[in-house]
Amino acid sequence: MYAPALLSLALGLWGVRRGGALWRDEAVTYDMARRSLPDLWSTLADADAVHGLYYLLMHLLFEVTGGLDPLLVLRLPSVLATAAATGTLALLGHRLAGPRAGLRAGSVFALLPQVQRYAQEGRSYAMVCALVVWATYLLVRAVAGRNGRTWVAHAAMLVAAGLLHEFAVLALTAHAVAVPRAARRAWAGAAAVVLVTVAPLAVLSTRQSDQVSWIGRPGAGALAGFAGTAVLALACAAICRNPTSRVPRGVRLPALALGLLVLPALLLLLVSLSHPCMWTAMSSTARAAPPC
Repeated sequence: MYAPALLSLALGLWGVRRGGALWRDEAVTYDMARRSLPDLWSTLADADAVHGLYYLLMHLLFEVTGGLDPLLVLRLPSVLATAAATGTLALLGHRLAGPRAGLRAGSVFALLPQVQRYAQEGRSYAMVCALVVWATYLLVRAVAGRNGRTWVAHAAMLVAAGLLHEFAVLALTAHAVAVPRAARRAWAGAAAVVLVTVAPLAVLSTRQSDQVSWIGRPGAGALAGFAGTAVLALACAAICRNPTSRVPRGVRLPALALGLLVLPALLLLLVSLSHPCMWTAMSSTARAAPPC
């Protein structure tokens, strides 16, 4: 489904320099990416390890691109990742509900303001989104085809997403409710690999939580926004409760879409009642997740 991907790419490139200004988190990316590897490594041992892999990738990109415009070097990976996520989402919709559904899903996704915000931001969120979408598409293929290689690819995508930002593993909650019984054993094996691989990063970043200790609990606006999204998602799932699936005995669209849209945010909301920093981290990450 090329059209939605091309639409996303065009929107992402339009005004990508934003007047030549960086905002605070992008400035952090630039600072970390331009450090020497020993300096970067020592810094990550004390702070911001959750973004360590992203900073390393950006460090390598700056090394390769040399004297190119740093704003473009910072933001183009996010533009390309968002376009890739959009195209893959269209493919996912095509596979689960037909070509028209795929085209519409990809086009709507490309036009969402939050999606385009992160498409032009020098942070890891667009890459994480793309990896989660790819992992979800591979999950659907693995369930339908019962192919071991596809399960390995699915796990690898989620591992990469989790190492870019550990909250990406919350996609497993959505996948868990969508996987049919016949595929649960294979899915559980893939999920275990993801959790074990990402666990050391989660432990290290937990020890660095003091750097976000100033964050408060979610306010009324955040709660209302989540509630409205959840109600809309439930209504859509009710309308599509018996769709014609193009994947025999495979993943069903309502369960998968509803899970991705609601479950990661709900889990973080509940956790944020005792650990407020979780909700703010989700606000930067999970809001860019694919509304399949």
